Amino acid sequence: MKNPVISRKLALLQSELSDRLERIEIDRGRRDEGLPADFADQAVRRANDEVLDRLAESTRSELAQIQHALARLEQGEFGVCEACGGTIEEDRLHAVPYATACRRCVQAAPAD
Repeated sequence: MKNPVISRKLALLQSELSDRLERIEIDRGRRDEGLPADFADQAVRRANDEVLDRLAESTRSELAQIQHALARLEQGEFGVCEACGGTIEEDRLHAVPYATACRRCVQAAPAD
């Protein structure tokens, strides 16, 4: 399925997430400044660093999914369920443009 609306949406998401990851990496780079002398401030800094690490990981994961969807779009495989080969519902693709499985396969998959 070639869909210019979805393609633009994916490209916009990719751009937004790339910008977000860049800002996260800048904030993570501030770790080299050293820890504050106050123990409470150190704890806050470490907690913030953990949040930034999780945000970076989540953003990278979503970017990978978008890149995969863009590749599938180029290959003419976009909108085809990777699990059953059926069609991924249009409303699902508009809600989650990087979806790789139809609603039926997602519901049938075991929860992690």
